[in-house]
Amino acid sequence: MLVLFSMLAFSQTKEVTGKVTDATGSPISGASIKVKGAKGGTSANESGIFKINVPPNATIVISGVGFITQETKVT
Repeated sequence: MLVLFSMLAFSQTKEVTGKVTDATGSPISGASIKVKGAKGGTSANESGIFKINVPPNATIVISGVGFITQETKVT
């Protein structure tokens, strides 16, 4: 799973947006995106696009049915 993301600063959190894709570049709709160690999260839309607010230096966990779970540090 590949994740492309950008960040915008808001207060003590950052808004992370990105697109979840498979190895061929096809979007993974419905993929789950969560902040490691926190409750809640979001899911990718039908185009694989997501938006989530994270605290500084967070790690996001991305998972999808049939795919290996990936962790990405937000810097």
